[in-house]
Amino acid sequence: MEDKRYDVWLSQCFPYGSPLPGRLLAQYGSAKAIYEAEEQDLASCGILTKKEAAIVKRTLIERADRILNDCAHHKIRVLTQNDPDYPERLRNLFAPPTVLYVLGAFSGIDEEPVVTVIGTRSASEYSLAVARQLSADLAKAGCTIVSGCAVGIDAQAHRAAIEAGGKTIAVLACGLNVNYPAENGKLKRAILNSGGALVSEYPPGVNVTRQTFPVRNRLMAALAVGVLIVQAPVRSGTLLTAEHALEQGKELYCVPPCDLFDPNYNGVIRYLRDGAVPVFAAEDIALPLYAAFSEKLDLSELKGDYGYAGIVSMKGLSKHSPGSKWNKRDENETVSQEKTRSKSEKKQETVETMFDEIHKMVYNHLDTHPKTIDELAVLCQLDVGTLYSVLTDLELSGAISSPVGGRYVGGEEVK
Repeated sequence: MEDKRYDVWLSQCFPYGSPLPGRLLAQYGSAKAIYEAEEQDLASCGILTKKEAAIVKRTLIERADRILNDCAHHKIRVLTQNDPDYPERLRNLFAPPTVLYVLGAFSGIDEEPVVTVIGTRSASEYSLAVARQLSADLAKAGCTIVSGCAVGIDAQAHRAAIEAGGKTIAVLACGLNVNYPAENGKLKRAILNSGGALVSEYPPGVNVTRQTFPVRNRLMAALAVGVLIVQAPVRSGTLLTAEHALEQGKELYCVPPCDLFDPNYNGVIRYLRDGAVPVFAAEDIALPLYAAFSEKLDLSELKGDYGYAGIVSMKGLSKHSPGSKWNKRDENETVSQEKTRSKSEKKQETVETMFDEIHKMVYNHLDTHPKTIDELAVLCQLDVGTLYSVLTDLELSGAISSPVGGRYVGGEEVK
């Protein structure tokens, strides 16, 4: 605890999120060495201005003592960059936190397939349902769900992960003993009771301000291998986390807007245009992660199809409810479905009569949801060379198609 005393002191010398503590630690080797350095030495080290060096020397070690006493009182763990449980994912940041304050189970994070789920506090019922479904499915598959414990999307992501029997971590924009937001006090307890964790860069007693959220957001992005935006308007603070994810080289996933004309959904559009991964089901996130986390993920837990019926169900609507616009299209739909069935039957017949078991296996892993060759390689347990050959045969026969570049679509299952 004596060594941590100096790290906590160093964290109080500069604004939270400053890169200066990290640069000083790299040069001096330890927080204690920085504490013991003369002001003139600090001012001439090439990192600090004279004013900053003076502030460092004026920062009293007693501040650290008070923080450590508060942590002991609230049973909060203090992690420094020398602690084995301090995540490498955070250590690699441009401005890594000097100290982390932790409640709950927070070890081995670097080996976990962590997905950060974020979105607006003023989410629609549709987006809340999507956040619940995606978070639950990802948690069942073995992903750890990170969010910010705010009302709205954050709370739904945490709750869904807990109910699915998974692990979730809340990264807070305040001290761990601060009751914010007040309505999520029960949720925080549930996170801890389910084996999750509460984490903050802020010591006990620090309240939320407009500045604490952007500083916190970089940690939410850094802990994860990818960040999922469920819903965000153009000016949402959610997009700050998205920017951090891109700067850190993390994968960015976006749920496409439910309504292109509703500005409450349009924050993700430019990211989708610039190459963010559109997410229609948990597979869109979990499958690409499987190669790196095969021992952690169980893809058999994924449902595989939300489709139109699933979305209608999430909205609480009925396709054939009175007054539904779909009633007007029933007759056309019936004709269309008959044509689709006819095409599917022909595809099935082609695969059944022309191809061997490997071709049938690949065909059976394709449905109306496009899949990349990497996703198929994981599902079929085939090398890419063999898979390319099989896909070429199937495509030339007309059994499958690739309407979206690099993605393949099939039809009904062949027995």
